[in-house]
Amino acid sequence: MATPMASETGENRVNVRQFLEQWGDQIKYSNIANDSEIESISAMMNVPTDTVKEVSEVCSPETLMSSSDTLDRKVMYETVPSDIDLTTLKNQAAELDKRMKNPTYHNHILRKMKYNYVDWYRYFKTEEKFSYPAPDGVDTKVREPNVVLTVQVHKPYRNQPSSRLVMSETYLVLGSHRLSELRDVIRCSNDYAVSGDHSAHPDVTQFTYAKDIYKSGFFFIEGTFYNDLRYPDNRDYSQIITEWVSQENRWDRIGPFEKAKMEDTTFLDLDLVVGKPYFYQHQGDCEHLLIFTDIRMLHPMDPQDLRSYPYLCREMNHKRKICKSCMINTAGWIIYDCPLLPSNPAFMCHRCFKALLYDEDGNKIGNFVAYKSSEHPT
Repeated sequence: MATPMASETGENRVNVRQFLEQWGDQIKYSNIANDSEIESISAMMNVPTDTVKEVSEVCSPETLMSSSDTLDRKVMYETVPSDIDLTTLKNQAAELDKRMKNPTYHNHILRKMKYNYVDWYRYFKTEEKFSYPAPDGVDTKVREPNVVLTVQVHKPYRNQPSSRLVMSETYLVLGSHRLSELRDVIRCSNDYAVSGDHSAHPDVTQFTYAKDIYKSGFFFIEGTFYNDLRYPDNRDYSQIITEWVSQENRWDRIGPFEKAKMEDTTFLDLDLVVGKPYFYQHQGDCEHLLIFTDIRMLHPMDPQDLRSYPYLCREMNHKRKICKSCMINTAGWIIYDCPLLPSNPAFMCHRCFKALLYDEDGNKIGNFVAYKSSEHPT
């Protein structure tokens, strides 16, 4: 690892460009596109291919099964032998029987067994195919040596007693990437909000999202505000903060802070503390924590095409809002102040919304306001 720089607070900062310069010539991987996985491992470890193949066969999970384990694993899980006197198997048989006889309990168990996160990196294949070709004359192969940074993005923080920090997504970014490229892929439900009451024209399908109107934002990393100023209407969100900090006779003595453009700054230009929370703000007051959890060199098992980056390697398993009328479809509308509905607000799908709150001519029944629900789940 690159020699860390000790800050005034005792933190060990890593200069990403220095990290690349120090380790770029020392760590090299063999990455031939046509090599198999075994051949790639053999080249990296500098051992014969036969040895790697033998070790992979000996350590295969299949060796943990006996010669009689010829049934499909799903069949083995659902079929419990009755002639084995083991408490664990008896409990397993009782559990499977309960799920079969009680559909409500079965659905409850399935919901509880869902993973909170989806690890997309587990399903990544180095020979990933793209539905669109590379531009003519453009080489999309990642050049070595290169640095890969792992960055976690947390859900928006709400200043409430019940609020807690929840990691939303994890990305892999290259050192050569600009900060604006990471900002463009961060997913937030507030970016997909549709403002205004649309109860007067519920069948309109074309909406303008908040991300297309309010495009300003910034990253705050190690005392520097990296503002997104790519568009003429973008605002410098950090202006009011820097003015407040620069006031005389301040007792807290924080700052001074610097400014830069995120579209002109690459990750190689940053000094980072691994594991330290940084800050991302957009949509006025929507605040996210940003944490860099790893800085390492690119290796052959990483995506090798520039079009794969920033690569979403882990994502929170979002839960949808269900229509409170049919209890089946996903809610697409949020209704306020409607006397015909038992709750305020109420979440409804488009079909139930039109069937219950509009007459056959398409006119509203009663006075209420309706907002289009975000298409990106929270």
